[in-house]
Amino acid sequence: MSGNHAYFLTGCGSGIGRHLALALAKRGDSVYATDVDAAALERLSAEPGWPEDRCWTRAFSVTDPASWDEVFEDAIEAMGHVDVVMNIAGVMVSAWAEETKVADVDRQIDINLKGVIFGTQTAIRHMKPRGSGHVINISSMAGIAPLPGLSVYAASKFGVRAFSVTAAMELHGSGVMVSTVCPDAVKTPMIEIEPTESASVIWSAPKLLTVEDLERLILDKVLTRRPYVAVLPGYRAFLSRLADRRPGLAVRLLPLFQRIGKKNKQKLDAHK
Repeated sequence: MSGNHAYFLTGCGSGIGRHLALALAKRGDSVYATDVDAAALERLSAEPGWPEDRCWTRAFSVTDPASWDEVFEDAIEAMGHVDVVMNIAGVMVSAWAEETKVADVDRQIDINLKGVIFGTQTAIRHMKPRGSGHVINISSMAGIAPLPGLSVYAASKFGVRAFSVTAAMELHGSGVMVSTVCPDAVKTPMIEIEPTESASVIWSAPKLLTVEDLERLILDKVLTRRPYVAVLPGYRAFLSRLADRRPGLAVRLLPLFQRIGKKNKQKLDAHK
């Protein structure tokens, strides 16, 4: 699936969303890019590869259900229709379960989970009558196996995966598909400011994924194969599923992964 399709994306102010918006724009698609940060969207639209005749930006909060229909209608008016919705907006706050502040609980659940739910509902309402469409929701490897120090973040991402797979099952035969993407840690501004020592296990992979890795997965595979769930990389998915099924084993191995993660983070910090 390439060129001449209409995409609606959230979380385009930075990281994965920004990169995918530009990648789609450069290959000839129509793009309606959104984010809560209006200034970041202005910087995006100033990029050389952002043609104003088929690419638009709009600032709004995914946590506001009343805004979704208005913004989506504007996207349809601009592009004629929407083929693909990518719910990418997300936040991560590292803290122990009992120490997580109420504001941080609300923020992660509101953006990571409720924002995805509102976006998926809006997309389905518009796509189902047309009999075609694809919703791609960004979860995380933390949505497969919980990560100590990221309890609320993991809960929100588990929720994204559960909601998305259930919605896809309900939509079977309608022509509309919902796919969930569960990547390991990706080198983005969000991961560069997190996690704290408590969640150092997230760095235990030999190297962080890049936004280019996500681009290849989503544009080359997810858009064409329309899977229920796509995980990257595969071997970390195996470990995550094992940890989910055998939490006692995961607890015993946790100190090892935390030591590896701490060393990897120190190496990465040294090269900044």
